[in-house]
Amino acid sequence: MTEALDDAAALLRDRSGLALDAHGRDRLREALAQEGARRGLAEAELVARAAQERELLQALVDGATLQETSFFRDPAVFDALRDEVLPRLDDPVVVWSAGCADGHEPYSLAMLLAESGRRGWRVVGTDVSSAALRRARGATYPERRLRGLSAERRARFLEPASDGASRVVAQLRDHVVLAQHNLATDPPPLEAQGAGLVLCRNVLIYLDPDATRGFLDRLHDWLAPGALLVAGAAESLLHLTTRFRLVPLGPGFVYRRDLARPSTPAPSPRPPVPRQPSAAPPRRRGPGPPALPPAPDAAALDAAGQEALAAGRTDEAVGAFRRVVYLDPDGVLGHLHLGLALEAAGDAGATRAFRAARAALRRTEPRGVAGALGGYRVEELERMLAAKLEDDG
Repeated sequence: MTEALDDAAALLRDRSGLALDAHGRDRLREALAQEGARRGLAEAELVARAAQERELLQALVDGATLQETSFFRDPAVFDALRDEVLPRLDDPVVVWSAGCADGHEPYSLAMLLAESGRRGWRVVGTDVSSAALRRARGATYPERRLRGLSAERRARFLEPASDGASRVVAQLRDHVVLAQHNLATDPPPLEAQGAGLVLCRNVLIYLDPDATRGFLDRLHDWLAPGALLVAGAAESLLHLTTRFRLVPLGPGFVYRRDLARPSTPAPSPRPPVPRQPSAAPPRRRGPGPPALPPAPDAAALDAAGQEALAAGRTDEAVGAFRRVVYLDPDGVLGHLHLGLALEAAGDAGATRAFRAARAALRRTEPRGVAGALGGYRVEELERMLAAKLEDDG
């Protein structure tokens, strides 16, 4: 079974860009056993057929991927989108939710747009899993899957369904387009053409680096200048691409589509200077990234470090992140970003930083402080750090 499992994992990596961790391999092992029993095939023959039969390959992808989500996951991100981003998008508003799983994210975005009073908007949700898309199209959720929805939103956007479940109302579903899409191989979907905002959260950590770079290149060439990409808080893209510029948004950062692809990392016109709490910058007017109040010192240093890393100034980035972890030694993301900067610099100290991030994460877990994890779940960060430490030996 081990050899067949290795072959199946390699097939999924080649066809879908999936880099399975230990948990993913366990799910794939179970999927192989189930499909083998259903078809009466040994595992090796099953994998050989999956390479030729699209339906069987899709069954293995569905079994290996994890669709874990909720409505308005990481509420601070949605608050910032509502207040700072959506009002700036031109009509008709198009938003792409990439890796939408069971549909919670696209329907959450649809609720925000419905509440805004905008007309003619569209939300496009895509996922590689056909099983997840079937659930998203059904738009029916049991009570335990409704966390994150206020009583007001439940009353306005849900209707009773069978067995005590609730379904998203047709007036909202009509504005949501759902389609199968493989981030690792497919061009951006036609349905999302003209999107000014793309959410791809908690997805890229499951792809191998080459697949992620390919997706980011295709996305950059497709997006209009100034369009925004929202990734997960711990999904730093700065060691993978210089084609997006980091800009502040709400409690964290988003990536703005830059005007051109630099042939070599271009230095900033001047070194980034940490913002001081007493000197709030003026708010911007008109199009462009939102201007927000100054961040605390550690957050400003983190922003400076990420900007330096994006420009290829790894020594400067390492210095900034070292100051971040000095100011906040229990901060998971500070240690993680330091590890990414050291990794980009080819410094073996990256392993120590990733281990420190894992230790900080384990200290954070009993406290359950969501803000310290940037909206991520403990198990998601554990998987990413386990992959990093496995890569580093």
